[in-house]
Amino acid sequence: MEALVQNTHAEEEKEAQTKSGSQGLGSVGSIGGAIIGYAVVRFIPFGVLVQLAAGTLAGCLIGLIPFFMARKMHVSKLAPWALSICAVSGLISGLLLAIPMSFVFVVIILVRSHMIKVRTTVDACGSSS
Repeated sequence: MEALVQNTHAEEEKEAQTKSGSQGLGSVGSIGGAIIGYAVVRFIPFGVLVQLAAGTLAGCLIGLIPFFMARKMHVSKLAPWALSICAVSGLISGLLLAIPMSFVFVVIILVRSHMIKVRTTVDACGSSS
């Protein structure tokens, strides 16, 4: 009985060490993020920050087109990629890059959707004979 109690205490101590280690890492990440955020706000002009935010927002809005299209055409794995790439493209150069990236993803989604339909049709025909 005493060995069982000692094992339980040892397991609890291991869990506490694991939790405290991850909390420490979270604190370091929060402090690092605060320092980076302060540096960005302090050293980058306000107009540039507004342009970056507007470009990212525009990229996200344009990225919603291939995002919902991918989900509707059952190519769901491409949906978050399309949204992310369009958002980053908007961050880099606004709509100038986000719109072409959106168009590229729409073409990829259409091709992948067509390939899935063809593969499903071939499998259905092949299994019946």
